[in-house]
Amino acid sequence: MSKKATIKKVDDSSWLVIDQHRGNVGVLYQNVQGHYEYLSNDIKEDFTTEREVEKFFRAKVFKNEAEDVVTPDKMYIAGFEIPFPSPELVSADHPEFRKDLPLFSKTANSDVLYAAGWYAINFEKGWKHGYCPKATTLFQYGFEGPFKTRDELRFRLKELNKIKRNEIKNTD
Repeated sequence: MSKKATIKKVDDSSWLVIDQHRGNVGVLYQNVQGHYEYLSNDIKEDFTTEREVEKFFRAKVFKNEAEDVVTPDKMYIAGFEIPFPSPELVSADHPEFRKDLPLFSKTANSDVLYAAGWYAINFEKGWKHGYCPKATTLFQYGFEGPFKTRDELRFRLKELNKIKRNEIKNTD
């Protein structure tokens, strides 16, 4: 490996390695045993310590000298946090578009829609919480939401389940 390698941190346990001299792109990652592995199209190396990794690449990989890849901390749709890095919003001309529901898909080619935010979902045995649930689940069982925080949702769930228990008691 030449000294012309650029190492970009992807997350806490993986790095992208670009070797300009050889034109290689590889991945360095820490496995579940805590060892490091480097893979490219023609190289596979195993390392047991950070020192071995830095000696191989002739660079300070773990001292924040590596260039970080920028990824947003959180993504939002209509003010509701979602756990997906690059969602596709449902446009107004989509057949399932609803103004009251911030719908999205995980990828551009996906037909599966999700709803941003926290929801109370009316299952047969009681109201349960859902975070960015599938839209089909919401439509099938009925729902309240979206809520911006889990705490808002929990407060409402207590009320909804109390109402449901009283309805069941009154029908007996």
